[in-house]
Amino acid sequence: MRITIVIVAVFYTFTTPALAQDIFDYFENRTWGLPRNNELSCANNPHTIRFSGDHKRVKFTWSLPVKGYLQEYATGIGYDVLSYDSDGITMAMDGEQRLTFEGKPVIWILKPIPDHMYCWGRTDWPSTGCIAIHIKCPDTDFSS
Repeated sequence: MRITIVIVAVFYTFTTPALAQDIFDYFENRTWGLPRNNELSCANNPHTIRFSGDHKRVKFTWSLPVKGYLQEYATGIGYDVLSYDSDGITMAMDGEQRLTFEGKPVIWILKPIPDHMYCWGRTDWPSTGCIAIHIKCPDTDFSS
């Protein structure tokens, strides 16, 4: 079993994007889409991710309104950034009403995936938990 753990750790190290410089750079200055959802795809309604200068706030913005989990429509949603490291950015959604099994508000983790993708995890899920894989939309790197 020890060998398996070492192999997994080594594999993970080589598949995680090189984010030592700044994980925020991975997400900003790009547009993102949800490839398996026509309404939120790169072609129909991609989104941008913008962090405040102090990296304490983040806003996701769409061109067209999107339906939230409470069935309301909005073109943006904000989060408080709680912590971050090279594995992801942990954040609390404004107005979050969903609760964990322990009765605490859900805390989200924005997780980078190699090859210009990301997904969502939660602090109450296993660390490998990852849903809603988004892709970087073509020709949307504005950082150069």
